[in-house]
Amino acid sequence: MAVLAAVLWTANPASGAGAFDYTACDGGQISTTIWNDGHGDIFSLNKPAGIDRCEAAGAAGRTWSNNSTYWWGWYFDTNSDNAQTVFQWKSWGTGDQQQQNYPVLMKVEGGRLKVWYVAPGETWQSVGTTAWTAGSWHKLELGITTRSDNTGSFEVWMDGTKVVGKTGVRTWDDMGNNPRWGTYGTGINGVNSHVWIDDLKLGQSRADVDQGRPCFRSGLRGSPCAVMITAWGEGTLLRISGPHWSQCCRSRCGAGRGWGGGG
Repeated sequence: MAVLAAVLWTANPASGAGAFDYTACDGGQISTTIWNDGHGDIFSLNKPAGIDRCEAAGAAGRTWSNNSTYWWGWYFDTNSDNAQTVFQWKSWGTGDQQQQNYPVLMKVEGGRLKVWYVAPGETWQSVGTTAWTAGSWHKLELGITTRSDNTGSFEVWMDGTKVVGKTGVRTWDDMGNNPRWGTYGTGINGVNSHVWIDDLKLGQSRADVDQGRPCFRSGLRGSPCAVMITAWGEGTLLRISGPHWSQCCRSRCGAGRGWGGGG
């Protein structure tokens, strides 16, 4: 018998920015949209030129604590290979109130996803990296075990492959931490950076958040070159090129998703 995932929270696009605790996107726009690619409604975070960041933070109705384990899973897309900071495990407080500004941080930079551990004293340690394709959905999964001493840990997975597993680290700062998703960087102030989030959820294990959309196009957005089908409860990925996807995908998703069966 399949074990049901224990999803503790889901960012519902119907709630808009209200799905999160707060946003940091003054001068930008956080909204929802639909591409008719099988993902349904998705979050859009659009940072125009002239501002540093457009981020959504926290989870409405939830708090975070030390000596806990959290897993988040989400689909993520960027309009460039230089979106800079796309996730922060951001510490509360400022200045002397913090020992770590952001213990765990993820960047999209130079066509790669880069994962950093930032130790007390702002000591940056590169702990993992993998190739990133802008204009394509990627499934990200992040697990953090919070500790205010050096016994914490975290893992990052992308598209079903483990990018990093780091142990023996401090993952809970003096005033606590909060997750942030989006695009941020002083070095990209002069350009537009647009990111999209889908199916963001919280659980207590990777299995809780490893349940994917049953069926969606992969590859470059808007391209009919491929389809990815994720079998619910199994985590099996099938890639079927061109028109040959249609029988299997229609049986899972139906034909009325606005994207037909063309090659």
